Amino acid sequence: MQPADALPAHIAATACQFRPLIVIVFGFQDGRDSDATNDPVRHVVRDLRELVSMATPKVEGVGDPSLRNPVRRGARRGLFAGLIAGVILLLAEVLAAVAAREPPFTPLRMAASVVLGRGALADTAPGTVSLAGLVVHFLLAGVFGMLYGELRSRVQGETSWALDALRGLAYGAVLWLIDFQLLARLLAPWFLETSQVVQLVLHALFYGVPLGIACGRTPVSLHTLERQSPI
Repeated sequence: MQPADALPAHIAATACQFRPLIVIVFGFQDGRDSDATNDPVRHVVRDLRELVSMATPKVEGVGDPSLRNPVRRGARRGLFAGLIAGVILLLAEVLAAVAAREPPFTPLRMAASVVLGRGALADTAPGTVSLAGLVVHFLLAGVFGMLYGELRSRVQGETSWALDALRGLAYGAVLWLIDFQLLARLLAPWFLETSQVVQLVLHALFYGVPLGIACGRTPVSLHTLERQSPI
């Protein structure tokens, strides 16, 4: 395996751009390992590893304070569900791009343009676009999943597959409204050049619905932890 300091300079530069975003969103701290302080690639890889760890339920951790708080439990479930929904959304976006006779990597270029600018749509090297697109896509999928999980944890009462799917559908539609009709108009107008009807369907059906179902279907082991842990 290639050492981090041997990676191409453009990948290291991309990692530098992601590092502050990951630190701000997830609260990871800089300078934990003195030997990696000046290595942005190692920082990002380590933070993504922690992100995956956060999404993994710890059945043996009944005494974990984070499992005693229903909001924290909801955020953990939402993160895991968001990453699952992110995979489904990415596959759907690739299929939609192919159906529209566009290159299959167009969704990754669009995601990469969030941090690399409009140049990611044509000028940026494919390796950088692939790395940036994947990181941005799954980072946002995880963050939006955590937000949904926190909101979902505040909803009491019985639920069902249909109700979870309907909640997720509405959440995906709201995400499309905020991301494309508000933020994109202000910060990234090239996102409006894509079919907005297609994007609405993709975000509502192929991200929102899987997110709602996956987040609402809590594993039995976590239900057991909730009963054993004081609120």
